[in-house]
Amino acid sequence: MLKKLSIAALIGVYSIIFAEIFVRLLSPYPLIPRFVTGGENGVRANIPGSVYRHVTPEVDVEFRINEQGIRADETIPQDKPEDIFRIVLLGDSFFMGYESTLEDSLAGRLPLLLAECGIKADVVNLAVSGFGSAESLVMLRTRGVAFDPDFVVMQWHRGDVTDNFRSGLFALEDGELKQTRQSYLPAVSVRDTLREVPGYDFMVQHSHLYTAVRDRLSIFVKNLLVQINLAFGPAAAEVPNTPDPSAAVPVEGPVLHESILFEARDVASRHGAEFAIFDVPIVFGDTLISSFGEIREPTLEQMHAFSPLDEFMAHLDEGIYLKEGHGHWTVQGNRIAAEVLARELAQAAGVGQCHAE
Repeated sequence: MLKKLSIAALIGVYSIIFAEIFVRLLSPYPLIPRFVTGGENGVRANIPGSVYRHVTPEVDVEFRINEQGIRADETIPQDKPEDIFRIVLLGDSFFMGYESTLEDSLAGRLPLLLAECGIKADVVNLAVSGFGSAESLVMLRTRGVAFDPDFVVMQWHRGDVTDNFRSGLFALEDGELKQTRQSYLPAVSVRDTLREVPGYDFMVQHSHLYTAVRDRLSIFVKNLLVQINLAFGPAAAEVPNTPDPSAAVPVEGPVLHESILFEARDVASRHGAEFAIFDVPIVFGDTLISSFGEIREPTLEQMHAFSPLDEFMAHLDEGIYLKEGHGHWTVQGNRIAAEVLARELAQAAGVGQCHAE
């Protein structure tokens, strides 16, 4: 019996090694690990003090997370110096700067660009990969306002509509936004348990086979959560079911994702900060389309809404989105996005027309 078990184990190990070699040689998979855990506020958080790499055919960059769970090399004082214009960023992997060095990311470039406009600024980047705007709202309420920001910028991506619905953190009850769940930590407990296994973190960062399986499983779980909410939750009509990303969600009256944006704006305002949403255009065929298509025009008119779409389109032939990883911004894409945001923030700060570049 022991002999048979040993043979079965050897066959299993051999199969895994063979599959790893096969994937590496014939279909290399981008290694883009996400080092996240559960935060005290009930949503995901970057693991404090973690250091890891993103490696694809296009990039090889290091991620350094400080002890506050922020992608930064230094601790950011919660008490804001009087002469500082502080910006809190909320979003997912685009604002966090996935597949980019810290220096080349939007968050890394922004203070330098604002300095060219005569603004001494710092950036508190509370973005976490996978976040929808519902999770960003929780982050703003629980951590963002504690940094006493002058301006809060929330990233907006078309996928936020589905992400917000999937999380179940908020729902509309008689037209009013209510928090219906205190936590949304998909697969976090599983990851935390696996990280106790020696060698797991190494495998996460180096195994093409594991990464491919993990990513496919993640997509399956995300779709399953949507189906569960469709079956048992409200607001099912708000989930886009069209492949055309230019088509807005056809609903009337209050809708969940817009109500979340209004609440985030109001939270920022109550704490003395301005609020804006920043568009992440999406690739559609051989062009780009604004994610603002999922937000109705009257809503956009009631808040600051910044988009790099025109500038992206003007430089499209230079490469805005990476093609062989997970489709984040290139160095050029980050640069343009940061320049657009810096100009808009400078104008909002009363500097006027500042051509940061």
